[in-house]
Amino acid sequence: MRLATADLTHSRLPEAAKTAGHSTDRRHRVHSIRDYVTEVEGRFPTLDELSRVFGRSARTLNNEFAAEFGETIFDYMTNHRLMMAHEAILTSDVALKKVADTLGYTHVNNFSAAFRRKFGCSPGSLRRRRTACAGPDLVLGD
Repeated sequence: MRLATADLTHSRLPEAAKTAGHSTDRRHRVHSIRDYVTEVEGRFPTLDELSRVFGRSARTLNNEFAAEFGETIFDYMTNHRLMMAHEAILTSDVALKKVADTLGYTHVNNFSAAFRRKFGCSPGSLRRRRTACAGPDLVLGD
């Protein structure tokens, strides 16, 4: 996991995101948003920040994203990051505090609670067992 903060300056955006705000193609735009939020680490970008970057209202972006992917932008970012955390905990010895910081959580307890809700076990118990949790939301291979 790389450490970074959300930097929404035009020069730091993925190439697809630079043109997506000018595109009339909804599908291209929502896929560009997905690509962008997948790459951003640290603090989650707000919908208002994304709306400025992609040239659409926050509501429109969220509605288009949900229509394409079946979940809101925030839910997608959260699920994606928790899956990354699950993998990092299984395959490395990175401190849980560092994992939480990388994902944008200000407190490791908030990270642990979100992780437990998604996977049905705590990050610490996953690390001790080194086997995947049997939580209802675990979908590998995304």
